[in-house]
Amino acid sequence: MLRQVLQAGLRSSFQALGRFVASHPVFFASAPVLVSVLLGASFSRYRVEGNVESLLVPKHSLAKIEGNLVDSLFPVNRSVIYYYSLIALFLQLSTIIYISASIY
Repeated sequence: MLRQVLQAGLRSSFQALGRFVASHPVFFASAPVLVSVLLGASFSRYRVEGNVESLLVPKHSLAKIEGNLVDSLFPVNRSVIYYYSLIALFLQLSTIIYISASIY
């Protein structure tokens, strides 16, 4: 008896829900897209952290302070000429390796 009452109640409620969805197809087709866009809009404000050191080392740790001191006293040469000289050196070394490998 209880099963028949539950089945009849569920059948009528799902029938009403199905008719409501069928009578408003544009709303039920566009609502998920709209909700996804609204919830996904916050992802545009995220940025990717390229410096792994800032993720792993605390801001005011002694290692970070000493690392900044070393970077300020001994700057890395990032000029274009330096990069071209590295490329030229790599090409020279690869030529030597290729020649020595082709002799045998």
